[in-house]
Amino acid sequence: MNTLTLARNLLEAALRLAAPEKRITALTVNVGQLLDVGEDDLRSAWEQLTAGTRAEGARLDVRYVPAEFSCMICRRLFKSEREDPACPYCGSLGAKIEHGEECLLQSIELEDGTCPP
Repeated sequence: MNTLTLARNLLEAALRLAAPEKRITALTVNVGQLLDVGEDDLRSAWEQLTAGTRAEGARLDVRYVPAEFSCMICRRLFKSEREDPACPYCGSLGAKIEHGEECLLQSIELEDGTCPP
């Protein structure tokens, strides 16, 4: 997924979740390390897309989620910065991605300080 599409999806979700009469002041987003999304690029796309909306000027807090894998042989969890890592415990090359590909809208803050569910 490219950065502009990601920012657009975040904006659409935030506008859908926020009360129609309230301005959005901040968003917290968890982005998986394996998505390879640059924070500066995401902020730039966010600023571009929010212009003229209820989210214009909203702070975008980005938290990166490290990649975590489970070995298909020994079933142990491990972290790695590579997309196709070898298990550090048994050396197997078969691993399932458990975390690191997600993009989650963690929270939204509105102008009155409330956070929609």
